[in-house]
Amino acid sequence: MFTVNKKEESLLNVTFPMAKKTILCAIDFSESSLKALKYTMTMAEVYHAQVTVLFCYRLIATDDEGESLTMKRGIEAKALQQFHEVEKKLDHATTVPYQFLTEIGFFPSRIEMFMRKTPVSLLVMGNSVVKNFNEYKNLSFDQFLNETKVPVVVVPEESMIF
Repeated sequence: MFTVNKKEESLLNVTFPMAKKTILCAIDFSESSLKALKYTMTMAEVYHAQVTVLFCYRLIATDDEGESLTMKRGIEAKALQQFHEVEKKLDHATTVPYQFLTEIGFFPSRIEMFMRKTPVSLLVMGNSVVKNFNEYKNLSFDQFLNETKVPVVVVPEESMIF
């Protein structure tokens, strides 16, 4: 488990001022994104922040609107079920306010849209999410970082923190 003592906490407050106190965590249920979520919850507890967990998926268009809606509901129900399984393993699930959102689309565009509507102090994601950034308009992760105005933490799958 990741712990922060008072001296480190004051140093982190200078490094990561969390004035708005919202952390966005993008997940795809891979090992690295689950580690990113654990990191996010720890940081949220330290900074008394709320968390939004964002899961993005692509919906294949069909000619039948009813079929597309059924497919959308199925994907979102499965994602919510997976998230409930993950919730059971979160150490800070009872002390940190959080919400789980599902969005149709690519991570870069959905993250950008969320941050336009909601002030975010920190963005956290696993490296598996980063690997797929170029699927959206050939946007590289470096380009995304240059346009993002908040600190970004990428947690590698090999991370030994958790």
